[in-house]
Amino acid sequence: MKLLADEGGEARIVERLRFEGHDVEYVAELAPGTTDDDVLDRANAGQCVLVTVDKAAMVASAVRDHGDQLFGAFTVVSHDMVRIRPPL
Repeated sequence: MKLLADEGGEARIVERLRFEGHDVEYVAELAPGTTDDDVLDRANAGQCVLVTVDKAAMVASAVRDHGDQLFGAFTVVSHDMVRIRPPL
């Protein structure tokens, strides 16, 4: 699975996802200061799931458990749930 981690996300989230074998691009490494619209455009153009600020274990778990449902969806991961709104 290809992921794009937003600049606001912690490096440890990116490290955890990479450790679990995911292909992760990290805006903080590639182009710090990129606007939100450009980040979203980059995710869409690269067919990446966009990861924003959250906790490493929760994000890794959501990707592992729901990865096939994430592309193109709007997903919110919290302590007690994963909400996935599929693409229209």
